Amino acid sequence: MPDQAIAWYQILAAGVLTGAAVWLAARRSNWPVRSMFATAVGVALLIGLWRWLANLWQLNADFLPLVSVGDALCLLAGALPPAVAALFLPVHTQARWLPIGIGALAGFIINVVIL
Repeated sequence: MPDQAIAWYQILAAGVLTGAAVWLAARRSNWPVRSMFATAVGVALLIGLWRWLANLWQLNADFLPLVSVGDALCLLAGALPPAVAALFLPVHTQARWLPIGIGALAGFIINVVIL
């Protein structure tokens, strides 16, 4: 079965929704505003970049039902920006790891559902 490219507007929607989920998790965790913003934008951009590369490298074929390599690596793309931001947060920040988990899960689930 030939590999299908993902439409740009689907990639945009997946990036924005994943970024919004991370922003909400960071807000709930009382992260500083700059960290929340940087993390949400970073997730949206990284999801978009990764899905564009997955299109370019034809990584959209499913290896499990409804799951492609492009979808699977969105776990990492959703978790990486909040993980980097968490390194610079004060140790006493409540639930500093919640946005990382939400980013990974949202990145994967949203990309499986939308794409």
